Amino acid sequence: MDRNLIIKRISQVFGFLAIILTVVLAILFYLNISNETALDNYIDLLFTLTIVVAALALLFAFIIGPIISMASNPKAITKALISIAVLVVIFLIAYGLASPDTSKIMLQIKVDNLAQKVLYTETGLYALYIMAGLAILGVITDSVKNILKF
Repeated sequence: MDRNLIIKRISQVFGFLAIILTVVLAILFYLNISNETALDNYIDLLFTLTIVVAALALLFAFIIGPIISMASNPKAITKALISIAVLVVIFLIAYGLASPDTSKIMLQIKVDNLAQKVLYTETGLYALYIMAGLAILGVITDSVKNILKF
């Protein structure tokens, strides 16, 4: 079966499921609005279903879709693996630069595992700085390349 046809069918199935889910939840909403407990239960159900639908969308968008794409184009596997390896190296460098020093933070904050959270936050910030620097460097390189072409 063609890859585009598979993706189209999966999209159609999820579209129909989303429509059915919306209609069912709308009916439930109008039937159970009479008291506060039913409304609270309905809101909890909506939050749970939102998380489930979002998780399924992320699963198909970031895991199953690329796997189908890579299966039809084996050269894409090497590009994807190189990209993942570069991201891992960037995060390892950022983790190495980060420190769990909490002296910069007010000691009045009572947070469990504060040092670990500070370390992860600094890792994310350093990774952001590295990726932003690489993006800017890429734009500058591409601009210089285009100027030198003419």
